[in-house]
Amino acid sequence: MTIAWVPYQEQKLVKTKKDEWKVVKHEDSDKTGNIPVILVTYPESTDTVWIDMNTSNELLGKLVKHSLMTQEPIRRPYVQYFEEASCQKCHPS
Repeated sequence: MTIAWVPYQEQKLVKTKKDEWKVVKHEDSDKTGNIPVILVTYPESTDTVWIDMNTSNELLGKLVKHSLMTQEPIRRPYVQYFEEASCQKCHPS
C-alpha cells in the first residue's frame, strides 16, 4: 500500500464552437493543492486499486485483512471481492 499526495488544480468544462467540451484551468487565482490517496499495488501485477479517503476504517481494515489472509488482490466492486476472497476457501467449515 502506498500513501500518496496527488496534486490538483481546479478546472472547468468549456463548450467549444463544435459543440464539444474540453477541460480548462479556471483562472490563475484558482486553488491548487494536494489530495491524499491510498494506492494498492501487488508484485508482478500492473493493476492499481485506489481506495477512497472516505472509506471507513472498518472497511479498510477488512479489505487489508482479507487480502493478507486469502492472498487475493483487492479489487472493485468490494461486495464481489469479499465473496470471491472468502476465508472459507482456505478454512472450510
